Amino acid sequence: MKRQLEALMEDCLIHGDISQLVSVLRKEGMTHCMLTRLDQLVQKQLSGAEYDRVGVVLKSLEILVENKDDLKMLLSHGIIAKVLLWFQTLHDVLIANPLRSSAQLLTLIENFYDFLLLLSQSPLPVIRLSVLLLELLQMVLEPEVPFTLRLEVSVETALLLLLLLIIMVIIMGCSGVVIRPSEPSTASWSL
Repeated sequence: MKRQLEALMEDCLIHGDISQLVSVLRKEGMTHCMLTRLDQLVQKQLSGAEYDRVGVVLKSLEILVENKDDLKMLLSHGIIAKVLLWFQTLHDVLIANPLRSSAQLLTLIENFYDFLLLLSQSPLPVIRLSVLLLELLQMVLEPEVPFTLRLEVSVETALLLLLLLIIMVIIMGCSGVVIRPSEPSTASWSL
């Protein structure tokens, strides 16, 4: 059964069949085991520089997270950690040799931006949201990343970080926590 599922998923990737992959994932259920198999498949595709195939997975996940129940299940089984790991792998590839970046790699990174931004608009706990946004911000600040990618993400990320900061200030204000500078001459902050 395990091999059959992997073969079905891999066939969807080879043919770029997003809707079929969504069907397979829904049929199998959003379980930890299924997510682990998907993770292994994506890692295999990333190691082989099969960026278009990883894009099929991301597009399928975008469809799945539009459904509240599917989103809840994916979040409970660690989709954020897996997606961030995949994104970090791409980041490392891009940074290792930015001049040899393929159009497929850059397109996939843009797809990751879109997916991470989509996730950041979901009802996530503040800590998960901040991790997502910080990962995006890291890419924006990386000088080796092509300027067009950094520019595309910087505005959306900055707005979401501002929103997160406002939410945190409201939460802290409601709980009686006061934010003050640790020392007048430093830029660090303490609670």
